[in-house]
Amino acid sequence: MKKLSIVLLSSAATLMSSSVFASEGFYGSFDITRTDLDLDVAGLDDTDTTFGIAAGYRINENFAVELGYQDFGEISVSADGASAKVEADAIQLSVIGGMPISENAGIYAELGFDSWDADLTYSNVPGFGTGSESDDGTDIFYGIGAYLSLSETVNLKFEYQMHELDDADVDVLGLGVTVAF
Repeated sequence: MKKLSIVLLSSAATLMSSSVFASEGFYGSFDITRTDLDLDVAGLDDTDTTFGIAAGYRINENFAVELGYQDFGEISVSADGASAKVEADAIQLSVIGGMPISENAGIYAELGFDSWDADLTYSNVPGFGTGSESDDGTDIFYGIGAYLSLSETVNLKFEYQMHELDDADVDVLGLGVTVAF
């Protein structure tokens, strides 16, 4: 899949004939997301409604770099007096390349790095008792998306990102707004 992201970005660079982004310069975005944190536990609802926020700079009409924060949400489970909760988030740095599909719409691919943090807290778990653990790391993420221009400075976007936090797969589906400054 990492190879697919690189191919998508390279293809976007060679196929572009008009502007995907409004112009060069700074922008900000806010996304409402649905996160699926795959913990491989049968019967566990491992989805959560979360958010992402980012600031970016358009290098040219078709490429941007972006620094963002993604909340991967919280998953809780309890039974027979025992409970556990997992929370995760990431700071992201990515490169985005896009290609128009019409006058006011386009598609893009994103490739970046997550600097993530995950926290586990548990209580009255047989064999473990009560406590907490934390893990962090850096991993590559990639995604694809589409946008619709609402004005010269505002885009509505829909995107799908794939993350891997060590051995846990995290899929993020988002709907957001991008505003150019």
